[in-house]
Amino acid sequence: MRIPRPSKSDQPSKKPAFEPADSQWKNLYTIGGATALVAVAFEIVAVLIGIISTTPTPNTVIGWFTLLQTIGSLDSKTSVSLT
Repeated sequence: MRIPRPSKSDQPSKKPAFEPADSQWKNLYTIGGATALVAVAFEIVAVLIGIISTTPTPNTVIGWFTLLQTIGSLDSKTSVSLT
């Protein structure tokens, strides 16, 4: 007995596993990727400050600014008044 071959119209089309993003989504993907890189950079800085610093790691934003100013990461031109 002979098994008939399916015709080309019966075979599923070969589509890629994913569709390329629309141009309006590319900006969002770029922003998301940049945000992830910035978050990683902040974590690296926090680890380095923890290693370099002789004081305990601050728990507040004001404490972080104070620590950064004391180790010289922020110069006087960019310092923020916290009072």
